[in-house]
Amino acid sequence: MGLGMVRGQEKDAAVVPQQGVELLFPAGTGKQAKDAKLSKEQKKAVALLQKLKAIEKGGDVNATDKHGQTALMHAAAQGNRLAACWLVAKGADVTKKSKKGKTAGSVAHGDMREFLTALEKEKQPLSRQEARDMYTYRGITPGEDISFYSIVDAILPLRGAKAEDLSKLKNMEWKEGWGMREPMELALLYRIGARKFVLPEDLSKANAELLQLLRALGVKTGIVDPGLQMRLALQLKQKATVLALLKQDSSLLQNQELFSSLPDAKMLQALLDAGLDAKNEKLMEAVIKKGDGAMLRTLLKAGATIQDPDKILEEATKQASASFILALIDAGAKADVNTLPVEVSSSYSKTLLYQVNATLLHQAADEVNLTDVQLLLAHGANPNAPGKKVKDDQKEPYGMTPLMAAANSARGEENATHRTEIVKRLLDAGADVHAKDSAGNGVIYYAACGGLRADFDEDYIHRVSEKIEADILHMVEQLIKAGADVPKDILAEELRPEISPAGREKLALMLLDAGADPLAKSKQNWPPTGWTTLMINGIWGGKIAKRLLDAGVDPTVCVEEEDSKDSAMSLAMKEGAVEVVKLLKEKGINPGELRVVDPEEIEPLLKLGARIPKNMTDLLLGDHMKCGHGGKSARLYEDYIDIIQILKKHGYKPELMAWAKKDHSDDGSCNTEALRAFFKTGENPNETDENDNSLLGNYISSAKEEWRIAGVLPAFVEAGVDLNHKNKDDKSILQLAKEQKLGDDVIKLIKEHGAKE
Repeated sequence: MGLGMVRGQEKDAAVVPQQGVELLFPAGTGKQAKDAKLSKEQKKAVALLQKLKAIEKGGDVNATDKHGQTALMHAAAQGNRLAACWLVAKGADVTKKSKKGKTAGSVAHGDMREFLTALEKEKQPLSRQEARDMYTYRGITPGEDISFYSIVDAILPLRGAKAEDLSKLKNMEWKEGWGMREPMELALLYRIGARKFVLPEDLSKANAELLQLLRALGVKTGIVDPGLQMRLALQLKQKATVLALLKQDSSLLQNQELFSSLPDAKMLQALLDAGLDAKNEKLMEAVIKKGDGAMLRTLLKAGATIQDPDKILEEATKQASASFILALIDAGAKADVNTLPVEVSSSYSKTLLYQVNATLLHQAADEVNLTDVQLLLAHGANPNAPGKKVKDDQKEPYGMTPLMAAANSARGEENATHRTEIVKRLLDAGADVHAKDSAGNGVIYYAACGGLRADFDEDYIHRVSEKIEADILHMVEQLIKAGADVPKDILAEELRPEISPAGREKLALMLLDAGADPLAKSKQNWPPTGWTTLMINGIWGGKIAKRLLDAGVDPTVCVEEEDSKDSAMSLAMKEGAVEVVKLLKEKGINPGELRVVDPEEIEPLLKLGARIPKNMTDLLLGDHMKCGHGGKSARLYEDYIDIIQILKKHGYKPELMAWAKKDHSDDGSCNTEALRAFFKTGENPNETDENDNSLLGNYISSAKEEWRIAGVLPAFVEAGVDLNHKNKDDKSILQLAKEQKLGDDVIKLIKEHGAKE
């Protein structure tokens, strides 16, 4: 039995089960609604359902109406995620355009817009830049790992995957809640031919949208229990379906297990209107456990009472939202939003430490929760409340205000772009832009130097959206205009490392214009003592570097540490900052050795006088060269071909034999993309030394671990290696592998590629 549906507006009509594509729509859509009074939106939904039913019966999934619009365009425009995903799963052409030139992606909204827009390029080969982006985003090589990390990013690996990888992917058993997290993922999997979907034994714990989509696609789920149907309808916020099920069986209201499935205050109100007792103790327990302020207010308004709001408040303070705590206060809990102790610690373990005994307003500001900030300010929260010490001997700064917490936050969630608006609300409420914490740091310090710290994940900058970066820059500009004090030595600090290098250059220029001292030097461990502003923030672009040089910063300063000797030039070379290197070269400073491998940056750096390191072969094959300025990755096979050709043009001679003879026991795995590129650009996979040992033979003797051999063997085989070559001692590749005791799997692999005993 499927989810219920009401026949028109008849009060006593029987509930008609939904089935097939009807599961993608609220109950009441379809033939039964023909004679009902429908809104314009409901009429569109009815029309869309009829289109899907026609496709379900064998019709063309890409059929168009008189406006040239497909069913997918209608689903996207109506915001029906499940219908759109069903159509994608069925192979809808996302590239089709209406008579007005609109695709489905162009009329969709939110994540569905991103999904459909990205899918428009589904059948196009990956461009090199896209493949680089994919590697940088996820740390994977195209075709090697096509797991679903996120919806939009999943499309790139699907486009770049090899046939055997796609076959493996579609034949996997996909477990709901593990291998799938979104209907869009399921749609992609189904689209490429996946059909093995394993559901959890307890369907009540399954994702409701996924279950509905699976059912609509014809996958058997075994959903027959009315209570489970009700749970799904609640999770999907299908009010009409909930009411239809209750009309069929009013006893469902007594099923207390459903209370945990209530998604929001609106659905709670619908059940209350249908006869649910607001004074049900189990219902109150579920709402309190959920910690939803709007739901609690709905219950209280309907006549429910809380026995001991103070006790609930005491137990909920650290985890609950501000709106929930405010609802408890309104229910009689005796508390002041400015004195309730809340332990605030950003979700990022590497965030600038400011774990403080703070207020609810600190918490909401740190979480970039605009709604809670507004609620708290309306309830009298103090925008200048200073955070207190966690312990008496605390060495870390304390005294952070909510304004500093908002400025410092490194949140990457969707609501992170509310940061500027929160700062505005706090300023309007009287937040002091001149306040300082116990270490003397003001809000500009937290805004410009907050976020992820020096040991951050270097690929993180590629996962921060342009919107978030723009929001951070706008926030700093807003604070400066509001009169916030700009520390003179701010450019001797590392600026927000989670925004892009271009963003950091803009930020540095903004601070310089606001009065930051260009001649300041670091006085701490990081950046190291003595580093100049040019070394710390002048390497992000030519504009800021020129401004600092013109202001008199000494470009020759060199700071020695235990294992390094750093200068503005060495740091600019490390970043591949061509414009900065050029400026420093004009000051008479030699660029030194290459430290990057981006093909776009190698050529101009070599022309500026950079030297190719003597151990370049080891650096490339060991993958020890840094990605260049902006964090672009050069780990694609095609990139390494370009890199090697550029280097050879400038006199580089690869030394593969010397590399093969090295002791590899302490190295990481071989960079197989670079090895393949060496062979493609003319290096001989069958090169031998004075003892007639081959490249592969020497590598087998020096690598000593089977996983290393298994990693490089395909590259050698692809290049035409002779696996039956024997050295002067008459030992073959197979014999050398056995002597190294590399294991049966490697021996078997070598034999499979043609090696003989």
